[in-house]
Amino acid sequence: MDIAAEISSPNVMKYPSQSTLSSILNFIPYYTNYLSFLGKLSQKYGDIVLFRAKGERIWLVNDLDTIEHILIKNPDNYLRGTGFSKLRMLLGEGLLSSDGELHKRHRTMAQPSFHKRSIEGYSYLINDCVKDKASEWKDGSLIDIQEESVDLFLKIIIRLLFGKEKNEKLLEMGKYFDSLTYNYKAIMLVGFNKITRKLPFKWVDEFYELMEMYDKTIYEIIRERRANPMDDNSILSMLMNARDREGAGFTDEELRDELTTLYFAAYDTSARTLTWSVYLLTQNPDIKNKLTSLDDEAAAEYANMIISEALRIYPPAHSITRVTKDDDTTDKVKFCTKDSIIISPYHIHRDSRYFDLPLKFTPERWSKENKKEIKRFSYIPFGAGIRSCMGEYFARMQVASALLKLCKEYDFEITDGSKVKESPSLTLKPSKRFHLKLTSATR
Repeated sequence: MDIAAEISSPNVMKYPSQSTLSSILNFIPYYTNYLSFLGKLSQKYGDIVLFRAKGERIWLVNDLDTIEHILIKNPDNYLRGTGFSKLRMLLGEGLLSSDGELHKRHRTMAQPSFHKRSIEGYSYLINDCVKDKASEWKDGSLIDIQEESVDLFLKIIIRLLFGKEKNEKLLEMGKYFDSLTYNYKAIMLVGFNKITRKLPFKWVDEFYELMEMYDKTIYEIIRERRANPMDDNSILSMLMNARDREGAGFTDEELRDELTTLYFAAYDTSARTLTWSVYLLTQNPDIKNKLTSLDDEAAAEYANMIISEALRIYPPAHSITRVTKDDDTTDKVKFCTKDSIIISPYHIHRDSRYFDLPLKFTPERWSKENKKEIKRFSYIPFGAGIRSCMGEYFARMQVASALLKLCKEYDFEITDGSKVKESPSLTLKPSKRFHLKLTSATR
């Protein structure tokens, strides 16, 4: 049956399929040029579009009212999308991959670790790690900003998760997993555990060996901490002390899953945000000059505006995916059970209906006065509702610390081509690595 014939709502724009063959040909771009495909779909058919890929009913939803319904009004009916469910092999049942009562229980127990007061207590550690990283840079250094960002934020999150002790094994494992995320097909195959283990690829053997080593390391840390409790303000200590309404704490397996989720989520978003912020400053040197001309308080405020604008143009979470649990009807559309839904912050953030000159890098959009005019749900780099990112304030704080340090001490320029395209892997990252040449600033 033609998809267009399946939809009765007059408010929904349709993307008609014809034959099975033409449907396959039409949706090759969905898998090979994902963001471009979604953009063209939305431009041609509107904010709510239904299409098929491999027989699956998929909705592209960029309508703000419908987004509010999915994320805020009826979130329990919209479960994690297929991408996150496939990552359960790596993340377990952590906050990024769980649903329902389990997610609510874990979020309630983990939330105090990410309250603003708790995070502000981490500032000294963040600043120390940033200072250590900056000490490695010299006048004339050529740095890979993505590699430097990953290294920095992995070191920060490892210290915050586990305390003062350094863990080189976890650092190296994190870097390996990060390199794997550049191969989106590979990371998606991880979700098909039984099939993937049989594939004759070197990275498959490396991945599963590293997963065994990773789990062994994490469980050793958990057992050691249970045997010798510490009040060190680490997130592990806070999670071990957390209790649900019945007075029960996290099991070792639950601790492993939440630590793993935080380990990967905390560094990844921050590394991409810093990378894109720096890239945008190389393309807009007047904005960097303004930042470095301000006093410390004003510079901190302006750095956060720069970060907000970088998150608008290049949101690391470029897509929010959901799967419907039951049939559900909004004012504009009827969803069926097991429909897949894609919300695209990447395209919403670049919509001229919500942002003037949307491709222009304008941090001033986020001044106290101007940001009041931003329409609700037109800016969702950290999601919204019960599954919004708990670590937003933490991510912003550590990115701001690194950005201010780099900009205050160095001028920089890209040495290997000035234009960088984006690649929609698990998160939005540059399609190629680029290097910065650092020159000591004279101010």
